[in-house]
Amino acid sequence: YNQGIMAGLTEDTFGPNEKVTRAQFVTILYRVEGEPNIEFKELFSDVPDHTWYTSAILWANSNGIVSGCENTRLFGVNDDITREQMATMIYRYALYKGDDISSRNSLEQFSDSNLVSAYALEAMGWAVEVGIISGKEDTILDPLGSATRGECAAIIKRFIER
Repeated sequence: YNQGIMAGLTEDTFGPNEKVTRAQFVTILYRVEGEPNIEFKELFSDVPDHTWYTSAILWANSNGIVSGCENTRLFGVNDDITREQMATMIYRYALYKGDDISSRNSLEQFSDSNLVSAYALEAMGWAVEVGIISGKEDTILDPLGSATRGECAAIIKRFIER
């Protein structure tokens, strides 16, 4: 909040238990990057020009950080972001930044590791290994669960500090 990376829901409410959308998370990464200028081009039918998330999504897509919803022309701007989607986006952002992303955790300590989608396995393994994402409980990773604003803030803080 103090660095302008995340804002409150209102002037005096942060909403740590509220869900984060895909557009919100990409916008947070865009703010971490310093909000570089980006020219509009129509990529996703749900990302029109001149919205609060347009530049963030186009920047993230042009740098390999995000893609749209499978087999559609949609980004899913209002879809709640899952923990594995968040891990994947931050993993791709780390790759874009030139960070070492070679460390991996097998995720075997989590009873629900079998629920991690194939596309997110490397990202989740990396995020757990480097301490960016932890389980919701000792043995529960909840890869398909929606991420909250509080979780998002903690993950972004850990990423920046590492």
